[in-house]
This record gives sequence, C-alpha cells and structure tokens, in this order.
Amino acid sequence: MSEPKVSDEIDLIEVFHGVWKKRYTVIKVGIAGAIIGLLVALSLPVEYEASCRLIPENQGSSMGGMNGLSGLASLAGIDLSSNNGKSLSPTLYAEIVGSTPFIIEIINDTLYFSNDDVKLTPKKYFEEIYSPSISSYFLQYTIGLPGLIKSMFMQPKTDKLIEENSNVFSLSKSDKKLIKSMRERILLNIDERTGLIQIMVEMPDPYAAAQLANNVKVKITESVVGYKTSKAHMNLDFIEGAYLNAKEKFTALKNKLAIVSDRNLNISSASARIEIENVQMEYNSAYQIYTSLGTQLEQAKIHLNEETPVFTMLEPVLIPTEKSSPKRLLIVLVFGILGTVIGVLIALFKFQMG
Repeated sequence: MSEPKVSDEIDLIEVFHGVWKKRYTVIKVGIAGAIIGLLVALSLPVEYEASCRLIPENQGSSMGGMNGLSGLASLAGIDLSSNNGKSLSPTLYAEIVGSTPFIIEIINDTLYFSNDDVKLTPKKYFEEIYSPSISSYFLQYTIGLPGLIKSMFMQPKTDKLIEENSNVFSLSKSDKKLIKSMRERILLNIDERTGLIQIMVEMPDPYAAAQLANNVKVKITESVVGYKTSKAHMNLDFIEGAYLNAKEKFTALKNKLAIVSDRNLNISSASARIEIENVQMEYNSAYQIYTSLGTQLEQAKIHLNEETPVFTMLEPVLIPTEKSSPKRLLIVLVFGILGTVIGVLIALFKFQMG
C-alpha cells in the first residue's frame, strides 16, 4: 500500500521541477498581469466619498386635547386618526432617495467643483466637463457595441430637458442615463434596530461630494418631515381659517352691540330691549365659537410640533481628503496574482505536452 504513495510523491516532485524550469515564463506572465492591472488602475476615474450619519428621534404624538378637532376637521375631509405615532419604515427612506423627483432635484442643485474651479449643477458637469475613463470607452465599444449599432438605426429623438416643478416628467435618453448614474452614486444604509441613517455619496470631486451628501441629507429630512406633518398642516390651516372667520364675525358683532347699546341708551321700550338682547345673544354665541377655535388653534400648533420628526446629526459631512476609488494597489496585486496563476497553468501545459 506504500508504493502508490511514493509514486504520487515522485509525480508531484516532477511537476514542481517542470514548473520550476518554466519559472521565467511564470514570472513574465505575472509581471505582464501586474502591468495590465496598473494600466487598468490608472485608467479608472478617481472618486471621492463623503458621508454623514443621523438618527431620527421619534416624537410621540399625543392626541390628548385633539379630540375636539376631529369632528371639526372632518368637515373639511381631514382624517386625524391615521398616521399618528407611526414611524416611517426604513425602506421608505431608500425609496425617497431613489425616486425620480428626488434625483432630479439633486442634479439641478449647484455645486462647487474644486478640481475645475467652477460652480455647476451635476447635470451640466457630467454633460459638459466630466470625461469617462478609458475603460468606460472600452466597455462601450466592446460589450455595448450591439446597443450602440442599434441606436444608430433607430429614429432620432429630440433631446428634451428635464422638466422641474411638475408631476409629469419628460426625460431624454441622456437624462435617464444620468439619473441612473446618480442613483448609483448615492447610498443609504439604515440600521433597522437603532434607526441610524448613514448617507454616502461618491463624486469625482471632493468638495462636490461633500456638498452633495449635505444636499441629500437636507432634502431627505425635508421629505420625511413633509410626509409626517402633511395632515397636521392641513388641520392647522383649516382651524386657522375658521378662527380668522370667527374673529372677524365676533369683532363685527362686538361693534354692532356697542352701536345698538349706545343708540338705545336712554330708551326703555320693549322693542329696544329685545333688539339689544338679540344682538347680545349673537355676540355671546360668536364669542364662544371664537374662544373655542382659539383654543383649538393652539392645540393644533402643539400637535403639529409633536408630529414633526427631529433628526440628530451624529457625524457631520466632512470634505474627503483621500480618494475612495480606485484601489490601485489592490487592482495591481489582483492582476499580478491572476497573471502568476495563468503563468503556472501555461508551465503545467508545456510540461504535460513535453
């Protein structure tokens, strides 16, 4: 039983010697792989990553004292019973950031690009200044060549600008491509257990990356606040409108009561007394409505404040000082190792052929 083992050991030693004889081939292929890796690493565009961390503080929405508003607000079609005390699902934050209106707003904000010393929107920067890497061109004219040829024979379409401040958007091919690219540049990580939100943004410029990360932070907090407080705002607007009308009516009746009282000051007739009593009753009713709506208005303001989410900044946005990609040393090492493995396979093949 020991003879096959000896035979195996002899075979392995022979293989090792065979590879060792071709060691220069292995070294050459390994160096060639490292050189290819270096060229690939140098051709890739430099990116900078800026990030921030924040956590939403859920404010417990109290409905105490708000029951009197429900009946009155229901007259305007406002339902106060829903969406109270509920925190937003973490997945909704990602949906907001990835939505087309959100991205359109982001790419139309002006940023400062320090490398080019210009102030431009990301849309104009990527359309007019940014140059894709050599590897991007290589992929476009190799893997993407069929699509490129197909587009040459398709009916050309007029390139329309992105429409802002509208619920309907007309997007050209270049707009869709840019929106897709920006979605890939913005990453949102949410810890479902703690609610911690981490915003990460990649841009070819460090200052632009920091500004864009801050813009994303501001806009996502505004979107969440708007979503959470929309019904409370509707309720407040309704109560405030009713309060102003009641105040106007109350003021008019107060003046009317003063005029009627002065006019019938020295008159003791029954008709004069009845007129004063009627105006007094209207005044009392208007006063009760006016004071009641004043109380409800203050309660509505308190309710809006309770419904407004508060975000605490744990880690502010910092301007990156080092590039986040490409990892050039890692790329060179990977290609070098891959080249070495290919060199060993070539040496083994030559050994077997010999």
